Amino acid sequence: MNEITIADIRRQANDILTLNEGHILYQKHLYSNFKYKVSRYHGLILEGMVDFDDIHTSLTLGDGVHSSCSCNNGFCKHKTALYFLLKDTLFDLQKNNNDIEANISYDINSIMNSFINEVKTRYSKYKIQPIIFLSDKKIELSLALKYDNSET
Repeated sequence: MNEITIADIRRQANDILTLNEGHILYQKHLYSNFKYKVSRYHGLILEGMVDFDDIHTSLTLGDGVHSSCSCNNGFCKHKTALYFLLKDTLFDLQKNNNDIEANISYDINSIMNSFINEVKTRYSKYKIQPIIFLSDKKIELSLALKYDNSET
């Protein structure tokens, strides 16, 4: 991820009205508690969280876009505003620090959340299945992805 463009944000927003409303929230600083984190998992991952009064929004950018918002309105104005904030954040990191790697945290929770989101979106027909091996001297637990071909 070298940069975030307006076109990237526009592709995600529900419609042009959502894009405009999100830009207004961002531009007028109608948010609080903005936090971000940079990590690495199959490339650079930029995560952000922000509040809009009683609405909490999070957005993760990497090989895809993963988001959540307590307003439950698809890719809403809150997610759009946060996307603009992350666009500025990435630009500032690149401008002020040529070595963006220095800002990367290797947070295992962040890496696991990204992995779980990736599995959910790309492998929706797979389920995680525990496998237990028992012997006289030890118990081993491992996990496997199993293809679920049953109709739901």
